[in-house]
Amino acid sequence: MTQVPADWREVFGQAFRASPKRYANALRFGDYENSPVYDMLASSPGLSYLRQHLPQNLGAALPNVRMPNAVSNIPLGGYSAEEIKHYAEARSSDPDLKRYTVQRGYIPTPGLESEVRIGDNWRAGTAQAAGVAAADMATDGARNIWWFLNAPQALSMLASQQTTNMASREFTGRVPMIKNRNMRMAASVPAWLGMSLGIGNFSRAPGYKAVVPSEEDPRETSNPLAEAGSRYFLGRAGKLLPYEEFVKERPDVSKGEYNAYKAYLFGNQWPLKATMDGIHGPEVNFMGKTIPATTALLPAAAGLIGARHGIKRAGRYLRDTGGFERQKLARNQYEGIRREVSSEVGREEAMKNPQVREAYRELAKQEEANELETLKRVLGWSGGSIAGATGVGQVLESIRRSGGSNSYLEEV
Repeated sequence: MTQVPADWREVFGQAFRASPKRYANALRFGDYENSPVYDMLASSPGLSYLRQHLPQNLGAALPNVRMPNAVSNIPLGGYSAEEIKHYAEARSSDPDLKRYTVQRGYIPTPGLESEVRIGDNWRAGTAQAAGVAAADMATDGARNIWWFLNAPQALSMLASQQTTNMASREFTGRVPMIKNRNMRMAASVPAWLGMSLGIGNFSRAPGYKAVVPSEEDPRETSNPLAEAGSRYFLGRAGKLLPYEEFVKERPDVSKGEYNAYKAYLFGNQWPLKATMDGIHGPEVNFMGKTIPATTALLPAAAGLIGARHGIKRAGRYLRDTGGFERQKLARNQYEGIRREVSSEVGREEAMKNPQVREAYRELAKQEEANELETLKRVLGWSGGSIAGATGVGQVLESIRRSGGSNSYLEEV
């Protein structure tokens, strides 16, 4: 049995105090930035620990099974061997990281001079896992991610940011083409806006009540401000009208189809479900929110494709016109002048030097010009793609509805 130089309480305490954010923050240097998905997962000690157990993809899980590359590369959520190696090397050279992060199967010695394998010491292994689980519950790590992902709009925004982050690596590596956070968020506006329109966060869909309905007519709101706030801030949509009222606005839906749809909505409590025969056509229902394929999922997918294309177009433009090169030269000049002046008067005083300030202004000017050019192209391509797909989706939905039968008259 492996000798572990700490009792289970010390192992538990070290795991409880650890946070994957320490390592995520340590990865940042200069202009480097983690991907949005990486940073989101790093907010949960439990998920980060679980990813150390999971294989990276299907090929790693089944190394002796021959399969096509497309199948082998299906991700399973685990870290790659390279990432695990880099993680271990970073911890071995930094006692602070060693103290405040967890590596599965290893625990630091009391003096933090080294680490030892837990091996078959089940008590130490259980204490480490329990410490991580307690840390996740104390920080609401996994639950905060779940709360965030409950909203389709948030999912759309995250997907847009991840798409632009990955697409920009062709031109700038791990440095984002849009460094400013507010401008990056602005680049994802078409994504969440398109999704919000598709799921009814801005207007009442035919056949549904208002979110804050009036007593006289549930299709009208009794409080326009509360209605707008409920839709925009809370992401709420109105409930289905009774069939006798519903069919007046949706004569394409029979009573049998209406009842079948209500059974699908309320028949089980799964957070994620889907149907091909809903009153909106094919749809996904996530946490009680209806996401139609033609009027929400199609525009969302088009927006991601457009955002990626916008990044590619901006990257090629800035590369061909020298925008990246000018930014690189401006940064080198600024850092060179700052180092030279800092060696004489110190870092703080160096920033007061007119030459340093002027060099920094030139760098900021070029960075902002490149970011603005990128933002314009992302917004243009993403917004245009969503608008086009929304129009196509509305046409498809109109065609689908016009093919429905008005069986209300038959049933009455």
